[in-house]
Amino acid sequence: MDDAALVRQAMAGGAMAYEQLVRRWAARVLAVCRARVRHDADAAEDLAQEALVRGWRALPTLDDANRFGPWICGIASRACLDWLKSPK
Repeated sequence: MDDAALVRQAMAGGAMAYEQLVRRWAARVLAVCRARVRHDADAAEDLAQEALVRGWRALPTLDDANRFGPWICGIASRACLDWLKSPK
């Protein structure tokens, strides 16, 4: 099943469909976070998880279901930037 079909199912309340999207994209999201916060591997993992949760909450705002991957990676990038800007 492609990303767009899984997104549509997830938007209709299918948590299992979002779980499949997470499995499919988790490694890429983690790679984005590791690239942004190179000095802190633990933070990168936490931020990747945070990005995936943010994605679940923001799923209704996704305009093009075919662009889930770039969209979730963008969320990950913004989560990392938020973390980098925050006072430690």
